[in-house]
Amino acid sequence: MSGSHGTLRSAAGGEVFLPFLKGIVRGTPQINGDEWVPVFAQKTFTAAEIIAGTQTVIEDAAIPSGMRLYITNFTLIFTGTAFGQDVILSDSNGTPVNIATVAAANTSTGIFTKESTAGTATGMTQGAPITGGTSLTAGKGVVVRSAATNTNGATMRVIVEGYLAA
Repeated sequence: MSGSHGTLRSAAGGEVFLPFLKGIVRGTPQINGDEWVPVFAQKTFTAAEIIAGTQTVIEDAAIPSGMRLYITNFTLIFTGTAFGQDVILSDSNGTPVNIATVAAANTSTGIFTKESTAGTATGMTQGAPITGGTSLTAGKGVVVRSAATNTNGATMRVIVEGYLAA
């Protein structure tokens, strides 16, 4: 632990931080009476990694038993050649809960966020965790995947913010 954050669990090459609140905050942070833990993760993937298959942003093992991840914000940054298929940010469940889907034609050079257009960005569809504030599947982390096999693509940086709650 150092400074104002500590590591919850670090995926290979990525970061998952839990800010430690100092000073004026006493007790456990709560939202609507439920205890929660803030989460921040960022990771960069090469085109080759995404073409090879699903890539982990937040590992399942980083989500404590009985907890669910709620996404409050995300940023997807693409640099390079467009992917041949849509790129999806979702949970890692077998039947995934999609956070956002970016259409293939929009995956060259661009930035997509929850905040930028409140769900109306051209070429991006936001899922229920963003539009309705629902959680991801209990005990599941976050992944980036393609809608189908890709043969080309861009470098992609993913930033996810949210919180864990029961």
